[in-house]
Amino acid sequence: MTKISKFSRISKVVEALKKFIILISIWELVSCKINQPDNLVFALDLFRENHQEQCGIFFRDFQFDASVNNLTRNYLPTTTLTTSTEEISIKLPYGSLTRAVPSYEIEGEGSVYVTGVEQESGVSNYDFSEPKDFELVSGVNNSCRKILQVSVQPISPVVDTGVRECYDQSVPLPDNPTSCSDESNSLRQDGVWTDVPNARAWSPAEQITTNEGIVRDRLTGLVWRKCPRGQTSADNCSGTAHLDSYEDAERYCSVELNNFDDGKGYGGFKNWRLPTVHELSSIINRSLSHTNGLVDSDIFPNSPGDHSTTDGYWTINEDASDSNYAWRIHFEYNSSNSLYNHIQTRIKSGLRRVRCVSSQLPPNKSMEKRGEAIIRDNLTGLDWDQCAFEQSFSSNVCTGSGTRLNWIDALSACQKKGTDWRLPNINELMNLYDFNRNNPGVDTTLFNDQPTASSAYWSSTTNPVRVEEAFYQEFNGVVEVRSKVAEFLVRCVRNSVN
Repeated sequence: MTKISKFSRISKVVEALKKFIILISIWELVSCKINQPDNLVFALDLFRENHQEQCGIFFRDFQFDASVNNLTRNYLPTTTLTTSTEEISIKLPYGSLTRAVPSYEIEGEGSVYVTGVEQESGVSNYDFSEPKDFELVSGVNNSCRKILQVSVQPISPVVDTGVRECYDQSVPLPDNPTSCSDESNSLRQDGVWTDVPNARAWSPAEQITTNEGIVRDRLTGLVWRKCPRGQTSADNCSGTAHLDSYEDAERYCSVELNNFDDGKGYGGFKNWRLPTVHELSSIINRSLSHTNGLVDSDIFPNSPGDHSTTDGYWTINEDASDSNYAWRIHFEYNSSNSLYNHIQTRIKSGLRRVRCVSSQLPPNKSMEKRGEAIIRDNLTGLDWDQCAFEQSFSSNVCTGSGTRLNWIDALSACQKKGTDWRLPNINELMNLYDFNRNNPGVDTTLFNDQPTASSAYWSSTTNPVRVEEAFYQEFNGVVEVRSKVAEFLVRCVRNSVN
């Protein structure tokens, strides 16, 4: 046997060993994937089609990191990931979609490109409102290439109300550490569910062009101007807040702030606009009383009270039945310590205060049937009773008028449904309502009990300065407070169960 043939055989053995070692590495990664389903995202084919050239690039741990994106937690892929995966699906709060920064790891010799630009993990931000193609490149002369498409599903987490106390029909429960944890007394009311469905989380936003003050809600990804229009100074929001018509309010947020600093946008952010009802109500801390207009003073300092017939804050939501009107929210109790007319529509020519938010518009409602008589809200992660309390359910239809209960009995009815079921707090109940729909503001193909516009439902949230009252919502969108002895319909909720 010649030296050349021996060398050729040895070379083939070496090549075979290399292939075997790389195959073992792939097997180990896939095995790791079984135990840690979000670890391995993608691997290029081990060889090109002619099996002559090794590619060996591994693209791992794709996620939106909490610390990089200023969010409350890491967001990981929801898809089942394998070495042949060509698309990643991942959920993310819609407020972060237009400026999200992905993180990942690359193992092996290769690079990752987006729109022809080489990437570095945790550095570049992208608008993920549309799918993005990540191109993995490896091999001699970059001859191995594959596309990994990243699709982001927008979600809309619901924030906790801030309520920490428990109440009966008229007074706080006994002042001791177990009052809210005693189910025989508290009946799973709002104060029992600390940080449910999600904790409040604020931080300064990374300002670029101004010191006027902006803050970020790390739960939703929304960025807010700290002061209402007319007030200035990031420290204390001094001065007098303007009163504007709906048209002027919309122009200020969507034109003036977006064109700020020669088009860079206020604070270096774009997509400024009026907030929706759901967004604006999410900044309310319902454990607060008269001071600082129902918002946290360390986040929104010197926030003006507004409970008069000419005040309140505009939202972007028009009245679905009359475009001459739009929804507004009162942020202050009246002289009787009540919040009557809390969320209602007003004519657009009227004068209200203005607080602007930076984000793309929220996604449309996404609900689906999950199990018998349960409707899942895919944006909020909440499961709802399809039927109101004591309606009959047959052939996928709710029938009957349901039973109206006082507040204590409403709490008890939901508690008796079993573990995790509860009477919704006012933030959860409001997020069931779709302000883009005409009366009633729900999808009646799913909630086919055909609720009328005047149908009112209890929440578990007490008015903290008149504890004999609690919040309720009508299916025409109106949110108010009423005496707990009043009788309203009941619809129970729980966190989603897969």
